[in-house]
Amino acid sequence: MSPLSKGWIYFCFKINQDYIAKNLCENRAKPKLNCKGKCQLKKQLKQAEKQEQKQLPETLKKSEVLYCFSLENFVFSKFTEILEAKKPFFENQLLLGSLLNFEIFHPPKFVLI
Repeated sequence: MSPLSKGWIYFCFKINQDYIAKNLCENRAKPKLNCKGKCQLKKQLKQAEKQEQKQLPETLKKSEVLYCFSLENFVFSKFTEILEAKKPFFENQLLLGSLLNFEIFHPPKFVLI
C-alpha cells in the first residue's frame, strides 16, 4: 500500500473520528475498550491493501532471485602486492588534477542596490 493512500485514509479517519466512533464503531457499546472507531480504521486499511494487491501484476507479487558465482577464477592478493604494483589510484592523472583544488574558498559577494 502506498504511503499516500495510507495517509489519506488516516487523515479522513481523524476528520470523521467522532462520527465513526458514535455510529460505525463495532465496539461503541463497550467503552472500556476505548476503541474510538479504530476498528473501522483497521478495516479500511486492510481493504485498501487488498485492493492494491489486486492491482499488482502477478510477477511483482512473487519473484525468486538466484545469485550464482564461481570462486574458480577468484584470486586473493595480499595488500602489500597491491601497494608494490605502484599503480596510481586514478588512472587518468588529469581527472585527479581537476578534482583537487588547494585555493581558499571565497564565497561570492552580493551587492545590494
